[in-house]
Amino acid sequence: MLCITGSKFFGGPAFSGALLVPAKVARKSGRFPMEEAPNFGLLLRWEAALASLRAFRALPEEKTRQFMQVFHRRWRRAWQPIPAWKRCPSPH
Repeated sequence: MLCITGSKFFGGPAFSGALLVPAKVARKSGRFPMEEAPNFGLLLRWEAALASLRAFRALPEEKTRQFMQVFHRRWRRAWQPIPAWKRCPSPH
């Protein structure tokens, strides 16, 4: 399963996220009904989040790389001093 959000980093509407569940897992557990009526409010929020992501991806790659580097440095400076936060290993 993979939980994704469009409302944190990319500035989409609140609660614009999704839980991607492999069909095999959903069928086996029975906890993820696949026949429910769609939640149109959630779908519209997700579409707005995707529009924010598309706008971000339309920027030149070098600009996004620079932005991500600055964001990362500032994030680490703000959160690193907090003892309760631990850095998890990352392949990047």
